[in-house]
Amino acid sequence: MSETVTPTPDLPPLGSRSDFARAVHWLTDAAAGRGARTLYWLDPDFRDWPLDEPALLGCLGDWMRLPLRRLVMVAGDWGRVPREHPRFCAWRLPRSHALDTRLAPEEWMADMPSVLFDDGPLSLRVLDRERWRGRCSRDPADAHELRERFDALLQRSTPDFAATTLGL
Repeated sequence: MSETVTPTPDLPPLGSRSDFARAVHWLTDAAAGRGARTLYWLDPDFRDWPLDEPALLGCLGDWMRLPLRRLVMVAGDWGRVPREHPRFCAWRLPRSHALDTRLAPEEWMADMPSVLFDDGPLSLRVLDRERWRGRCSRDPADAHELRERFDALLQRSTPDFAATTLGL
């Protein structure tokens, strides 16, 4: 018989895709509530993220209205986002000044996780994308380790997925 672990009441469990969507909302709300200035999102293609949900876009929009806010997103492939999340693509146009969208280098593609964290102690990691197992954390050591790994990735990534393109 498998043992069930009861999570801390305010940390959402991660055991399904819908749990993941709720956890993304939770972490975004919690980061905004604590005054985080930067959110970091990493995913192979953001296909399964709740980017088109009005509640998430509303929370992000409110958070981005505050000074010096930045959302850093790194993907291995941005090709699916316009098809899967058209509302997000339209939403980001007037907010492109606060969005930093980047393309991960190919060598990171094999092991690219789904991760969300802020500039403080909050983090969310998907450890098994097939079964949507993972965890949310308020452990500063977890967040610090993620920031160090993410910083290494940012140094090797390139700007990509511009909100607008100039035609000549």
